Order: sequence, then C-alpha cells, then structure tokens
Amino acid sequence: MHDVHLVIESLSEQTVKANRIILWLDEDEFSQSTIPGILKLQQDRGLEVRFCPNYRSYKKLVPTLQLAPNADIITVDDDLLYPYDMIEMLVKEKLDYPQCIIGTRAHEMLVNDKSLLPYKSWPKECSYLNNGSKTFLTTGAGTLFPAGVFPKEALEPKEFLNLCPNADDIWFNLVALKHGIGRWKLSDDRKFVSRFLHLESNQDIGLNKQNVNNSQNDIQAKKVIEHFNIEFS
Repeated sequence: MHDVHLVIESLSEQTVKANRIILWLDEDEFSQSTIPGILKLQQDRGLEVRFCPNYRSYKKLVPTLQLAPNADIITVDDDLLYPYDMIEMLVKEKLDYPQCIIGTRAHEMLVNDKSLLPYKSWPKECSYLNNGSKTFLTTGAGTLFPAGVFPKEALEPKEFLNLCPNADDIWFNLVALKHGIGRWKLSDDRKFVSRFLHLESNQDIGLNKQNVNNSQNDIQAKKVIEHFNIEFS
C-alpha cells in the first residue's frame, strides 16, 4: 500500500496516456481517510481511488467493467513498475487484433488426450510466434481487454469467487477459451524481466506459492472446466 504510488507514477509517465487511472481497494480494509497521503496527492493530479467488495485479484477488472462497460481496459498489478511504452504498444496491437485480449506476458497451456496438463508443466514466457488457442495471458502485467469482450456470466462474483477465488487469470483465460475469445501475446519478445521491474516487497509470495506450488491453479482450473464444460482439442 505504501509503494503503490510508484506503480502509478510509472503509468503516468507513459508515452500514451490512459484516459483514467483507477486504483481499486477493498472497502472493508481501506477508506478515503486511511489511504496514504501520497495517494491523496496523486488524486489531486487525477488518480481515482475507488472502493469495492473484496473481489481479491478480480479487483483489477470486474469493478472497472461495471463502472465503464464501454471502455477498453488495461489491467496492471501493484508489484511492477511498467515500461514507458507499454500502453502505446498495447493500443497499437489492438488495431490489428481488435477483438482479442492482448497481454505483455504469456504462457502456453499444454493439453494431452483432450485434458489440460498441470500448470507447472506449461512453457512459460512464450514468444508471440506461439500465439494460438493455447495462449494463456497473465492478466496483471499489462493486459488490454477490449470493450464488451466478456459475456455477463464471466463477471458474476458468486461464480468466480466460488469456482476460482484466487486465480483471476485462470478464470478469464478459460472463460475466453470457452467463448472463442482470442488471447494474443504482444508482438514484442524482449525479455519481460528486462523491461518490467518487480517491487520485491509487494509480491504476493503466499498466493503464488499456494496457486503454483500447491497446485491450486490446477484445482481451480478443473472446477472451471467442469462448470463450463470446456473441451480441449
């Protein structure tokens, strides 16, 4: 919370500016009176600080879709400083792939005998040359969602919090696959770690350990696949 202003500064220095920068906070944890003073200064410069129910990692996208359903939305996490041209590159890529979700970072889902293999076995940090039906975008590292891309059922809190409470990227990628929504890794193969700077103190190590090391990604993916009857080829 006390470093997120650095993330916001990296967004304000982009070569293409966002129309709005919105920071969503848990309404049960924060209020306007308890946020750090430096965020209040950023509010004076245009930052919007808004409060929503505890949607966990879904706070990046779902409340904004409710607030501005006709807007293109770029989601970002609070543990990265973003390269100055990120928004520009995403917006330019959308001109060529207007109906796709476009991300700066992608893995590749592996399938065997029409079954999704464990998350830990997937190739990570994949090239845009591998873009296809198995592309899996990590939704926090700068991901553009075109307006109206998701059906209403994808945005029901009771659904995603019940089936996939701790892995919004699993949810959104699998729902997109179910509905034939393209996922496209940005046409830029420069190494992610050379352009995106991690704020080490902000990384949610516990959630990552739970989802990846303890196979919670696979457990949640299985529930989503069964719920939507998703078939793999």
